[in-house]
Amino acid sequence: MVDTEHPERQAATTRFGGVQVLRFFAALSVVIFHVESGYRDREGALPTGFLQFTSNAGVDLFFVISGFVIWHATNRSDPGDAGAFLYRRFTKIYMSFLPIVLLSGLQIVGTGYGAEILHIDWLKSLSLWPIPWEQNALSVSWTLSYELLFYLVIGTAILLGNRGVAVATLGVSAAIGTASTLAGYELPFEITFLTNPVIFEFLIGCGIAALLRRTGPAKQPWLWVGSGALAFAALTVVCTNLQYSPVSGGAGNIARVLAFAPPAAALVWGAIGLRAPRAVTVLGDASYVLYLIHVPVLIFTWHTLGSQLGFSYFDDHLEIAAIFIATAAIGLSVIGYLYLERPALRWLQSLWPRSQAAVPSLEQPAS
Repeated sequence: MVDTEHPERQAATTRFGGVQVLRFFAALSVVIFHVESGYRDREGALPTGFLQFTSNAGVDLFFVISGFVIWHATNRSDPGDAGAFLYRRFTKIYMSFLPIVLLSGLQIVGTGYGAEILHIDWLKSLSLWPIPWEQNALSVSWTLSYELLFYLVIGTAILLGNRGVAVATLGVSAAIGTASTLAGYELPFEITFLTNPVIFEFLIGCGIAALLRRTGPAKQPWLWVGSGALAFAALTVVCTNLQYSPVSGGAGNIARVLAFAPPAAALVWGAIGLRAPRAVTVLGDASYVLYLIHVPVLIFTWHTLGSQLGFSYFDDHLEIAAIFIATAAIGLSVIGYLYLERPALRWLQSLWPRSQAAVPSLEQPAS
């Protein structure tokens, strides 16, 4: 919560720091989802199965955060800002993505990890063109394809001088996908991508930004954050008892929005009103790198060390391996952000004049 009585305390905190911390937990939940999956596949002894049902909701939280960030960042934009907006977002996405997707793809090709990946489409993987996940060199990059879609639609709307065009376009697309799914129509992959109901989560984030501009932050932010966290906990219990995951493709995309979007929205709305120490928000700043780098770290730990290098310690100590993957990914993400991503982005983005279409503290992509 904003401390208006002690301005010296505000100096040690970051505006929207709560959102940055939330971004870290969203990325961490995705890491947990993938680590738990590998742990369960290797028949680990601990009862971690409950994590498989809702820990991947970090993706949905990312989409809501993304909608909030982009709508808030473009509040004062005009048609002349469209180019700067797209340049800054695209450089942010691709700068860290390209080296990591190459690393992940080469790991898959070199080690044979992931037998379900039949053929990597390198051109589409590198460009983030929408493709089925089994053709992707980096499994988590499907969310980045949606980020690019959001950026392109918002950038076009800025150029036209009416952001409402973006809301209408995305809303109609998501509605078409929802209706076709409920009606049982099977659409081509490209159309399914453009009409995925998860687009509604981005629009919910846009709505939160619009509400913030009208009313200011929540008066009791911790109440909203607590309600969102409790809702996710309750969903975990219910889904575990039912052995059902809202994320199952097809109708599951509708289910995941209905299940995960409301608590995600509550968390974001509450987090907006919270500040956080800069030492903590660096984890949120590094969350994009964490989201990407944990996949190569996971492949290296679960597969390369044992199968390729003959180091079997982690195969015999699965719990230690799981902890290693998470801590190594977090450590590498912070180092990568501070010493590689941030300085490189500062240089790249200095090539295009800063404009009202960018808010530096909220420039991280949401996936």
